[in-house]
Amino acid sequence: MLDRDEVKSFFTFLDTASDRELSERQKALQDMEGVLQQGSDARKDVQFLIRKLREEQAARINVIWARHHRNERQA
Repeated sequence: MLDRDEVKSFFTFLDTASDRELSERQKALQDMEGVLQQGSDARKDVQFLIRKLREEQAARINVIWARHHRNERQA
């Protein structure tokens, strides 16, 4: 099970990583997920990290879309 410091460190990574770094980490986590035993705590932890990573990617896409949409209305 992930401890508080590991989760905090991962959230810091999410806040500071480039899009490329996020993609690379997602690939690594998905590879790891594929070899872990189903139902294991380790696999659940990896799935949690993947879910949070995808949420960050979606949030970034939404920000880009909102900026673009706002700029179109101002033009």
